[in-house]
Amino acid sequence: SYVPMLIRNGINQFCETLLSESALTISDIDCFAIHPGGLNILKGCEKALLIPPNKIKSSYDVLKRYGNMSSTTFLFVLDDILSNMKDDDSMNILGCAFGPGLTMESALMRAH
Repeated sequence: SYVPMLIRNGINQFCETLLSESALTISDIDCFAIHPGGLNILKGCEKALLIPPNKIKSSYDVLKRYGNMSSTTFLFVLDDILSNMKDDDSMNILGCAFGPGLTMESALMRAH
């Protein structure tokens, strides 16, 4: 029950640091591939990062279809995002997955 709180309290600084290395900000991210470890985790990420639910729609969809399959769930989310891209789409994607001991893995991607 404490995991969503830890993520909510740490993800903003984590993402800002990662993005600053590429001269980007949260507003430059078109889509977020967030590991859907649970509804409270997704809601916490939305609140901490100040992003609308539509920017993490694939995370919600994968959670609804498959549930939490550990940190590998991130790959299902990424597949959903890429499968729903149109041929002429181009987007910045920030991915975050959470693992044992509350480790956080991330990826910054450009899809086109």
